Amino acid sequence: MTYSSLILTNLYGKYNIDGLSYGKLADALGDMYEEYVREVFSDQEITSSFLPNGEIITWDDYLVHSICAPYGISHIDSVDFPSISKRESGGSPKTDIALLINEQHLVKLTIKQSSAKNVTAAEFDVETIKREVGIHNKKVLSLVEKHQSDGSAINFLRSEKEELKDLLEHLNIKEKLVRWVLSGSSKTDDNEDIRVANHSLMFKINKSYLLQHINSYPIEQCVERITHRSSGFGTGLSWTFATGSKGKKIQFKCPVF
Repeated sequence: MTYSSLILTNLYGKYNIDGLSYGKLADALGDMYEEYVREVFSDQEITSSFLPNGEIITWDDYLVHSICAPYGISHIDSVDFPSISKRESGGSPKTDIALLINEQHLVKLTIKQSSAKNVTAAEFDVETIKREVGIHNKKVLSLVEKHQSDGSAINFLRSEKEELKDLLEHLNIKEKLVRWVLSGSSKTDDNEDIRVANHSLMFKINKSYLLQHINSYPIEQCVERITHRSSGFGTGLSWTFATGSKGKKIQFKCPVF
């Protein structure tokens, strides 16, 4: 089911989405949907009328319900937007917007928009992956480095593919890797770091860039769903590389569900 939103309609006009070239659309849509989240949660008429079992009439209602429901939030008295610092490396944090609801519920959103079935979630070199995920097994690192060097598993023997899949599973690396790709941390209890996302918000759009659905899940629920897939050596992620980074970094894409 699709809904309407006056806020979103106005933002489409503000960002001139219909008039932008393809090369500028992704950044504009990303900025627009972040602003949409801020506007909705800044609108006291919307937030004050929130009820867990209330009727969903607009995309605004859907957004608020989908973010509040998993955390048992039954009403909204206040919403603050804590500032988010950069990573120690100077890079962008996974949290795009942080919502402090009722001064006690900190929901740290990672926000994406796409019409594709898979969306880029992270891109790092093996040394960073090793350090931040906490991978110490030499065989795993050797195979991951081979994937980075080749840009794919095209030169992997079948036995190497199976070995990497088994090691990621049995050394408990699989869930850590996926959690890190999605949230910015491999730990399940990294709640204090505002840069580490704990909720995934995906705006699914059609080829005309109009909103079709909002996928809204806690990160741990995303990790569980993705790691039940068989792709990407059993991680459920797609392992690839971005233009210009072949041999230097691995790009991870996650399914849109």
